[in-house]
Amino acid sequence: MNSQQVETYNTLVDNRLPIAVIDIGSNTVRLVVFEGEYRSPAPIYNETSTCRLGHGLALTGKLNDENVKLTLNLLRRFKILIDNMTISKVHVIATAAAREATNGAGFIVEAEAILGLKINVLTGREEAKYAALGVFSGHRKANGLVGDLGGGSLELVSVTNNKIDENGITLPLGALRLMEISGGNLNTARDIIEAELDKVDFWSSIHGLNFYAVGGTWRALAKMHMHQTGYPLHILQGYRMPWKMAQSFANFVSEMNVGIIKKSEYGISKPRLQILPFGALVLERLLMRAQPNKMVVSACGVREGVLYEKLDKREQKKDPLISASKLYSQNVSRSTKHAEELIEFTAQIFGSELSESSEENRLRQAVCYLDDIGWRAHPNIRGTQSLGVIANAALVAVSHAGRAFIAYTVFYRHEGVRDNNEPQNLKQLIKPKDLVRARVLGLLIRVAYAISGVNHGLLPRIKIHIDAGVLELVLPKELADLKGKHLNGRLKKLAKEMGLAHKIATK
Repeated sequence: MNSQQVETYNTLVDNRLPIAVIDIGSNTVRLVVFEGEYRSPAPIYNETSTCRLGHGLALTGKLNDENVKLTLNLLRRFKILIDNMTISKVHVIATAAAREATNGAGFIVEAEAILGLKINVLTGREEAKYAALGVFSGHRKANGLVGDLGGGSLELVSVTNNKIDENGITLPLGALRLMEISGGNLNTARDIIEAELDKVDFWSSIHGLNFYAVGGTWRALAKMHMHQTGYPLHILQGYRMPWKMAQSFANFVSEMNVGIIKKSEYGISKPRLQILPFGALVLERLLMRAQPNKMVVSACGVREGVLYEKLDKREQKKDPLISASKLYSQNVSRSTKHAEELIEFTAQIFGSELSESSEENRLRQAVCYLDDIGWRAHPNIRGTQSLGVIANAALVAVSHAGRAFIAYTVFYRHEGVRDNNEPQNLKQLIKPKDLVRARVLGLLIRVAYAISGVNHGLLPRIKIHIDAGVLELVLPKELADLKGKHLNGRLKKLAKEMGLAHKIATK
């Protein structure tokens, strides 16, 4: 077994087994299976069903018998799926409907019997805590207010640099509950919302910070905004809107006749559309109180928070973008060791010869881990295919502008740089100076591959630097025969992009 095979074998045996979370909510019930207990695990299976367990709860105090039956049947299905997957752990949580209903305890007993598992019925404060931890799992240094809107309740908790400031609060403003107790009347719903938001005393402390929107209803709202504006990505995680824009759009949606909207138009289910105006109204009134800098959509919430809490402190401190990118590399690239050598090789130019911020540094590391994910595709489409995969990948803790930078850089790594040869759809997300940086980094990685042939061990022996307007690549004497037309051509193109002359030296 050679060194490359040993690396591949060690990567496979070190993989952690998948872990599952069943989330029994007031509106939906969901099973998500994550790839393992990693800092930023991707979901490998995700199924949700609108069971509306909390339907009628606000008026009767009880769970609806028909919806309880629907939920229990779904849990039977989940039990079969879980038993036939190689899963290390299963966490089951239940939220507002189960904890508030007079017959909630009986439902939980039946559900536990079906699953053969203990169900953690979260208190409102616990729900707020896990929502915040979920945001931490997908964002770096979250500052501001986390709001998690479910079918039965709204949880709010303020955070500073990925730390919870104090115990969160829960308000009876879930979109399903609000629709029912208001009798479907938006004016009545508005009065209810205002009365509940009056109970919150920390609005002024979060002015100008971020509002992190968690929950399916608010994600649906963001999805509609993306569609309306022709946004080039479909990734909700990290989608941002200035607060006044978000408030204005929420107000618009709250007054829409959602009955005429086709499911296929936005990819939003009919049950979700029914409660959407009420969720939008909650958001509109909340934003008026909070007046944050911007609204940031978090696809990571309570389920991800449950997993995040289980991680040890060392794992929690890892950069989630780098962690996720490294997992991608281990799963689909030819050599993660080569990717790590690439990080060091490119640092000879970026961060040394060219200035590099901490954010640019982490994006460059992500590029080096992701640059080889398209190697199995035909050479003619590797660049375009890789760009598409990265643009829609399950990456977190990266802005959409940063995602576009990574995607374009990997495109240039495969395709090189020619006049407007890159796909145009993501250009609105990236600044011109960052696109130039992507071209330089992509071309530098092309030089690296001309040296290494994807084998690790060679790049650490190669030096590259800028000296008096010349980009100089230095080969050790024992590797002098690496130079030739292929390597020289790639170095020349990189130097031209940087406005430099070039040369290959042997020392």
